[in-house]
Parts: sequence; structure tokens; C-alpha cells
Amino acid sequence: MSILVTGGSGFVGSWVVKRLAEEGEDVIAFDMFERRDDFLSHVADRITFVEGNILGLAHLNEIVRNAPGLMGIVHTAALLGGDVRDNPHFATQVNVGGTHNILEIARQVGDLKVVYISSGAVYGKQAGPLTEEMPMIPSDPYGATKAMTEHLCHQYYATYGVDVLCARLFFLYGPPNAPGPDAGFNTRLFAGLSGQDVHLPKGRDQKADWTYIEDAARGVLLMLKATNVTQRSFNIATGTYNPIDEIVEVVRRHSPGNPVYDIGPGVNLERGAPLDIALARDQLGYEPQYDLETGIRAYRAWFDRQTA
Repeated sequence: MSILVTGGSGFVGSWVVKRLAEEGEDVIAFDMFERRDDFLSHVADRITFVEGNILGLAHLNEIVRNAPGLMGIVHTAALLGGDVRDNPHFATQVNVGGTHNILEIARQVGDLKVVYISSGAVYGKQAGPLTEEMPMIPSDPYGATKAMTEHLCHQYYATYGVDVLCARLFFLYGPPNAPGPDAGFNTRLFAGLSGQDVHLPKGRDQKADWTYIEDAARGVLLMLKATNVTQRSFNIATGTYNPIDEIVEVVRRHSPGNPVYDIGPGVNLERGAPLDIALARDQLGYEPQYDLETGIRAYRAWFDRQTA
């Protein structure tokens, strides 16, 4: 048996690959670039990397049909916020068209479980707690691509019986993302854990539900294994809202130095918070294992191992 993970070299994808391989699954990591670090080295014998583009329907179809004992697909490949905003036409092709390729292949092949990595961005800036029954009212092009694709997923289930579930993840942090000068807001915010000063032009008022990446990956695996669910979309988050000042305070407490934090007013992204996770608790047995304190402590431990 095997599982295909698109975007398998990315942040979410590599963690899903890691967790699956650690549980003894054979994993096909599909991406445009193979990971070159040691993040997956301890499970390398369980992973087959396949280079490819999510827009290549024929290539994807060949991979799926030739994969030995393929049981499911976790679809993480996507362009994120800034890339979608700056190139909306191409981003819509990737985020919507690429997912449509996965759904269509699953329809044709049959008997495949699909977990699509969506986002809390589908809710836009509605006030939390945000439940799965609330309407999708995205507040930017990225959220719109996720909402469009969720509608496709729901229709492929309702019309064709494709067993697809949508995981609504939110703001994620943790290894192996290492903050650098070109890192995005979500990663730069935690740069103090490696002793770096943090200067961000805006974001002090950001609303978000911050999830340690290992919890997000575990929730995705629970969705992959789930049976007899009554919903097609699930919030996979912490169910809590952590203001930026609280994050900075905890980061400083676990920092090797005394990093300077200079974050301007306003928000980086228009979002509501938090995500309500009652449905995931009830139907998936999902429970986050990391609160902000333990997540940041684990992230700092990872930094220490990198410099040891």
C-alpha cells in the first residue's frame, strides 16, 4: 500500500510524508524539487520522490495508475498568499486547476481517498470562533482559490462519489522552516528563537489561530484514515487565538538571547480567529498536542539541534 503526497517537499507536505513514513507507509512525494536537507533522512527508505508539475494531468495520471497499491492522495501543492496576489491568473491555474486534476484522476481511477489541504482563509475576516457551517467569504485572492476548490471537492463527492475531505489549516509554525531574510511573516515572527532580531512593517494586530506543524500533519493523517464522517470539511487548528504580543513574549522566553521585535501596526492578512475544532474532535478524534508554549519550546529545541 502507498500514499501519494503532492507538494511533498513543502512545509505541510514534508511533514505529512514524514508522519506517514514513520507509521510504516510507503510514500510517493510528488514535487517540482526534492528536499536536500536531512529532515526526512531517517525514513528515506519509505519515500519515493517523483519530480513533476501538478498541472501535468497526463503525468499525474500515469503516476497514480502505476503506483503499487495506492490507497490515497494528500494534496498539499499550492501557491500561497503573496504569490497568489502577485500572479492571480497562474495561481488560480495551480490552486484550482491542479486540484481539479487530482479530483478528476480520483474520479476515473476510483477507490481513492483524497485529503485536500485547504485553509482557514476561506472564512475571510468573519469574527471567530469560526465553524465549518459558516459561509465561505474569502477576503483575498488566495482565500478565493481555496474556497473555489473546496466547492469543487464537495461537488466531486456529491456528484461522483469521490471520497474527498478538505482540511482547513490556519497559521502554521515550526521546523524545518528556518527564518531568513526572504521568509514570510509566519516564519519571520519566530526568528527570535534563533537569536535573530525581527523587523516587520506590519502585523502587530494580526488575528490568527497558530498551530504547531506537527499537530496539523497529525490532523491530516486522521482525515486520511477517517470513515463514516458526516462533513466534508474540517478545521484542523488549535481553537485558540494568540495575539502577536503573546507570541513575542513566549519566543523571547525561549530565545538564546534578547531579540529585538519591531512590528508595525495593522494586519498582515485579513483573517478571523480562532477556528472552532469541535467537529474535528468529535468525528476525527483530533486533539492538538501543542499549545503555544510547548510548540515554541519544541521549535527552539529543533534550532538547538541544527546548531549542535
